Parts: sequence; structure tokens; C-alpha cells
Amino acid sequence: MPYYDDALPPLTPSVVPAQRRQAKRHKGGQLTLVIVVLLAVALGFGTWWVFQGRFTPTPSFVNLTQAKAEALAKDHGLALSFTPEYSETVPAGQVIRTNPVAGAPVLRGGTVAASLSKGQERYPVPSMVGMTVTQATAALKANHLELGGASEVYDDTAAIGTVVSASIEAGKKVKPGTTVNLKISKGPAPVEVISYVKKSFADAKKYYEGKGVIVETSQEVFHDEIVAGSVISQDPSDGHLERGDTIRFVVSKGPELVEVPSVWNKSVKDATEILKNAGFKVKVRHEARVLDMATYTDPLAGTMAPKGSTVTIVAV
Repeated sequence: MPYYDDALPPLTPSVVPAQRRQAKRHKGGQLTLVIVVLLAVALGFGTWWVFQGRFTPTPSFVNLTQAKAEALAKDHGLALSFTPEYSETVPAGQVIRTNPVAGAPVLRGGTVAASLSKGQERYPVPSMVGMTVTQATAALKANHLELGGASEVYDDTAAIGTVVSASIEAGKKVKPGTTVNLKISKGPAPVEVISYVKKSFADAKKYYEGKGVIVETSQEVFHDEIVAGSVISQDPSDGHLERGDTIRFVVSKGPELVEVPSVWNKSVKDATEILKNAGFKVKVRHEARVLDMATYTDPLAGTMAPKGSTVTIVAV
């Protein structure tokens, strides 16, 4: 027969549904709690992933070579993009800096931009000798350099207005923006007029023609004191000449030579007159005072002697 527990009240039709409803509510609350917890976990993970989890710290690539930097990036699941640029401090082929910087977050699997050193920025000084100032300025600009000063100098070979020399030798590599000073030819220097009076005409000709001066001999004349081939006078005698100018010289032929006439057996008086008419000065030396006649002369008759020189009559 059926068993009844006297301690429990008898179940009525209205009590059973209420209990069932309470149990459902309890289970529903548990499920809601689980869902809320799962959503919170998912939201927390999502937030962590968005703001932190999907990032990794950027390694330090500075001063690494390109190969070593690429290997380090690969180890961290990253890629590198390189942009070459000059650096005064970082040797060529090494990383100067990165974006992001070391320690800053970067997307996992992302790319880090790296500046790769090309070394120091240097440019060679161009060869500008013979260029005009305009050409030299353009050549400097093409090599990222600047024209400093340009001073004029005399030069025997360079054309007027062209570069004679530069303050920095051609081919030397310098920093961009370096200024280079130039010396510009203003042509040959004026020729100083040197006096060659009583000096060799050949030497005078060599000096002036070597300076580009035209040399002319205006006259060749006898001169009692200036030896043959030497300069008696010159025009101009001082100052300066330009190349292409003319200088004129009077050149000595030396003393005029005259043949000593014969005065043998002439009276001293007649002999003296003959010699003076020939252009000589006369002296008389008596070896004896008997006939007062000329016997011979010194220099001897027939000798060529300078006009105006002294001939001695030897008389007896």
C-alpha cells in the first residue's frame, strides 16, 4: 500500500508548479551568471588584445647592420623597411633609428621603419681651372657646394676671367654647403721696365720677349765708351709695359775703327795734321831732336784703331 510521510505536508496541485518554477528561476540565474562571466572574460580579453595583446615591444635595432637587424626582426615576427640616409655619426650600413623606437609597441607581424646610414654626406670639389666664374659656380652647385669669394690675380697663361686656382684641391670630398674660394685671372702682370743701358742687348731682348713685349732696334751706332752689342739707350726707360707693347733700343756698334795713316818721313807738324784729320788725338815722343821728322807711330800705320783714340808719333 502507498507510503506516506507524516512529516511532509501532502502535495497539493498548487504547490508542485511553484516549486518547479522556483527551480527554473534558479537555473536561469546560474546560466545568466555564467553568460555574464563569459562576456566579461571575452570583453576583458578583447580589450587586452586591442590595446595590448596584439602588440609586442619593438626591439632595439640601432647600430645593427642591415643583415643583423633583419635577423632580429625575424626572430620577433616583424618585418623591416629600410630608408637610406646620411649620418655624421653612424657608420655606413648600420641602423640610425627606427619608428617605432626601441621598446615602443608594434603590431605583432607588423613592419618597423628603419633609417639605414649611408655614412657621412660628402661631395668632391670639382676641377674648375680654366672655367669662367659662371661655369665654376654651376659646377659647385651641382656638387652641393657654394662659391665663397673670387679674387683677381695676374697670371701669365690663364685667359682673363677664368679660374686659376681654388682654395680646396679638386677631388677632395667635403661637407655639403662648403664654400670654395676662387682666384680669377686678370691676365699677365704688367712688365716692369728694367734699364739695360750699358748692358747686353741680347739679354734685354731675351727678358722682354719672354714677357711678351715686342723688341725693336731703332738704331745701331758707334760709341766710344759702350762696347759693341750693348745698349746705348732704350725707350721707355722706366715704368711698366703690357704684353704686346713695344720697346725700342739704340745699340752700340762699339768705337768707330779708323786705319792709322802712314806718316813716315813727315815732319812732326805734317804728321800731326794728318793724324788729326784721320780722327785721332796725337802725342809726340822724340827719340832724338835732330831732324824733327816722324819715323813711325804707335799704333803702327795700317792698324785699325778707334776713332778719337790717341796715336803717338815717334820722331827723331
